[in-house]
Amino acid sequence: MDTTTSLAYIPVFEDAVVAGINDIRSQHDKAHRRWMPHVNFIFPYVSLDRFDDHAQRLAETVSKISLSNDICLKFDGIGFFRQKTGYTFHLKPDYDSERYLSKIYNDVILSTLSSEVQVRKGPFHPHLTLAQCSIKDFDTMKARLDSWFASLTSAECDSESASSPRFVSTQPLNSIVMLRRSPDTCDVMTAVKVVSW
Repeated sequence: MDTTTSLAYIPVFEDAVVAGINDIRSQHDKAHRRWMPHVNFIFPYVSLDRFDDHAQRLAETVSKISLSNDICLKFDGIGFFRQKTGYTFHLKPDYDSERYLSKIYNDVILSTLSSEVQVRKGPFHPHLTLAQCSIKDFDTMKARLDSWFASLTSAECDSESASSPRFVSTQPLNSIVMLRRSPDTCDVMTAVKVVSW
């Protein structure tokens, strides 16, 4: 597996949300310079010379199943994962968005590539990373991120949903992207191939 490549979804948000996400990540996410805001399906992924083959096979799989091309990803709060030395915090998709991302992961990606990629055991938990912190700083970081999320959503929350329209991707989730970093891109992850439906 290649730690310079990834298979991901890149959500597009309104400018104020992107600025807010990038501000938080620049302070608390050690990988913020390398990665744009993203949801990884598979990382590490495969070497660049296998991208064309994978893109073709993923496109063939997509053509055989029913995927919507008008679902916009929504995030409804802050989540976190416990790790050996600390915590990783993230934006978590709402129920419908998580189900759709899981459908893409299981019905498209795993059904096509499971024998060739490294897959973590257990269910897929899609997320958009915001920050890392030590165990002792958990309460402080959680309070800060909860407050940050509330500040961006409070002015626009409607009565039907816990998530603000601001935390909805402005473009439908109708593609997956193969990313690669290299010295040519100053080690920043950039899109090389896109599979759309």
